[in-house]
Amino acid sequence: MAPPSPASPSDLIDQDLVARLRLAMARLARQQRRSFPTGLTPSQISALITIDHHGPIRLTDLARLEAVAPPTITRIVAKLEADGLVERRRDENDRRIARVTITDEGHRRTAETRQARNRWLGRKLAALADDDLAALLAAVEPLERLIESAPVER
Repeated sequence: MAPPSPASPSDLIDQDLVARLRLAMARLARQQRRSFPTGLTPSQISALITIDHHGPIRLTDLARLEAVAPPTITRIVAKLEADGLVERRRDENDRRIARVTITDEGHRRTAETRQARNRWLGRKLAALADDDLAALLAAVEPLERLIESAPVER
């Protein structure tokens, strides 16, 4: 009989704690969206912020960054374009390529949304006990590393 294989680090993580963390993050994000509605879906907001950060950007690159299929990103961008938040521009070097860029109104809306959501979260954090606040603030850098290091998995 073969000896049991050693446990991997992920096997040692309490799965109930993982589920609680995932649920807490999802609920906090949902509360935040409901507290400051933008009229945009979470996918539209995410794409708009990505365009703001990376633009001008090709639709194929945007789809890859957003981890969605090209037809999905085309629909998202069409809605953002109809709302005057982004515009498509032909590439100066290759007229077959269109790049999406954020408009002044898109900049205004993303800045407004970011500020309102930061204020909302700031109020929530201010209501916590000092120890809880310190623990959450200490978790920010590891969470950022987790997000940056993790490839999109399906």
